[in-house]
Amino acid sequence: MTMIPASWNTTRLSIACATMEDAPRLQEIFRACSYVAQWDESFQEQPVSAITDLIEKSVAATGGGPELFRMQAVRVGESDEIIGYFHLYHGMPKPEVAYLSMLVIDPAYQKLAYGGELTAGLSDQVRTAGYPLFWLRVYLKNWPALRHWMNNGFTTMKEWRGDTVHSDTTHAGLILEKIL
Repeated sequence: MTMIPASWNTTRLSIACATMEDAPRLQEIFRACSYVAQWDESFQEQPVSAITDLIEKSVAATGGGPELFRMQAVRVGESDEIIGYFHLYHGMPKPEVAYLSMLVIDPAYQKLAYGGELTAGLSDQVRTAGYPLFWLRVYLKNWPALRHWMNNGFTTMKEWRGDTVHSDTTHAGLILEKIL
């Protein structure tokens, strides 16, 4: 098994490893999605260095670092307009699993089918890289994300994590699997 390519395309999207020059736009997109924080604690305010740290981790992995990790920026077609990003672990938590730890699309580009196109393309890249299982975590209160992932083939629940009591301040999530 290998890592997904450093760059690849779908019909309308161009995807490539994130660079330090991309960091301000990626941070802007993350902040634009802060409305999700009420449902998904991974969208709580983060320092600017969180994005640059992930880009550095991705660059290190490309050079043969200890973790097989990619952070990729998503652009519309051939333009330089970044509309989202994701990060993906290869061979974690098990050798046969690719684990998507974050996928973010700018709210201005949501509901235009870019998320579904990206998810289908990413599933193809993960399968081509040799991973038969694709996992991710989705928070139960994040209904839009839960619907998206279920509609895109992540229909097997592998694990439950989080708080045991529902309240405005508690969170729980599911690890979902798509068999490729």
